[in-house]
Amino acid sequence: MGDWFQNRAEADRAAGSLGRADVRVVTVAMSQPDADHFMVQWGDVPTPWFDLMRRRQPLASTARVLGYEVVGAEEPLDFHSWHCHGFADEVSGELGVTLNQHGMLSSIADAHQVLNWMLSRPQQDRPKEVPWTVVALAV
Repeated sequence: MGDWFQNRAEADRAAGSLGRADVRVVTVAMSQPDADHFMVQWGDVPTPWFDLMRRRQPLASTARVLGYEVVGAEEPLDFHSWHCHGFADEVSGELGVTLNQHGMLSSIADAHQVLNWMLSRPQQDRPKEVPWTVVALAV
């Protein structure tokens, strides 16, 4: 489906309306320091995009984190993964960081290590200069 929702009930209704058992709503979450830094990277503009981050609402206690991703955001908040740059093999060799069964990083510490590694690469090897951050994906 690919749609973004700021309200879980609306997301669940939209997923249910498809009439398919294989559709899942995935929650994207950030640590508070990452959320704050991400908003600053965007100039902390007053936009509804960041309403949930500003509320500092934690993940539901029943949420199960599938893994962590390093993502870059272009306007109008279109995200792409660090995987778009094919860094996984290099990260495994240089940092010893491996992916979990979902193809994601297993810990927030690993994700931050990958983020810092990516952004400290030589200019010609760095990803596009957009706001980059770490997110958790949960069901």
